Amino acid sequence: MTWTKSSTCSLKMIAQKLIWIFLLQFEVISGQHTYVFARAGDVAILPCKRSSCSGLGWSYSRDRSPFVREVENGRVLTTSARSQRLSLKDDCSLLVGQVEAEDSGFFTCVQKGQPELNVFLTVMTLTSSSPRDSDSMGEGHVILKCSLACWPGIRCSCRQRRFRWMDAEGQELYPEGTQQKNCVSFFKVLPVCRNRNYACQYVCRDDVKVQAHYTAVFQEVNTRGPGGRTRLINIIQVAVAVSLVIVFVLAVVHIQTKLRRNTAQDTTGS
Repeated sequence: MTWTKSSTCSLKMIAQKLIWIFLLQFEVISGQHTYVFARAGDVAILPCKRSSCSGLGWSYSRDRSPFVREVENGRVLTTSARSQRLSLKDDCSLLVGQVEAEDSGFFTCVQKGQPELNVFLTVMTLTSSSPRDSDSMGEGHVILKCSLACWPGIRCSCRQRRFRWMDAEGQELYPEGTQQKNCVSFFKVLPVCRNRNYACQYVCRDDVKVQAHYTAVFQEVNTRGPGGRTRLINIIQVAVAVSLVIVFVLAVVHIQTKLRRNTAQDTTGS
């Protein structure tokens, strides 16, 4: 069998990746690690409390890919794709502003070349959509989609009991369905439940790790689309018909009153 230069390089890359995954798994098991949960749009605080940020760095891995340096020697690197949203606290903890699902992953606080703390960031996102891909201000029901994004090196347990839907009164609700593989749960909001608050929670051992809220708002009349226009036309027609009836009744009453007055005057004159 003849080995080409490209095949040799490919084998080296595969071997390096396998070694890196093995070392990473060993580091996660043996080193200190913590878990941070955040809602999309919030500020995520990744702890690494130190008295001095001199010589401190932060590295990041999205999906078991090689680490990317985000902070070097206590300063956020401009080469980071999220540099505009990153900052360091006085205790060297990393702040991720306007956190997104794409920010989820494995962060490592490194002090003088040695990993100090492994931080796994999990992000919850709650979105809404109607069956016709319109906004929520329609006649039909609204589907809420609650999803978790996490680093694949840990098991993001998404059994149905881990996702919990609640209403404003604290009553637990039944979801439309949960996809364990994709860490997604769905809930249907009906139009009759207008102006109500709902919450999607991720629960572990009866402890709410993260939750996102949604307020259902439906318009009484939707003037957009064929259905909305038809309803508006029907309402106008009914209003016009009622107005005509009122005018007719008033006219009849006026005529009858005038006739009575004329009759009374004739009787008096005779």
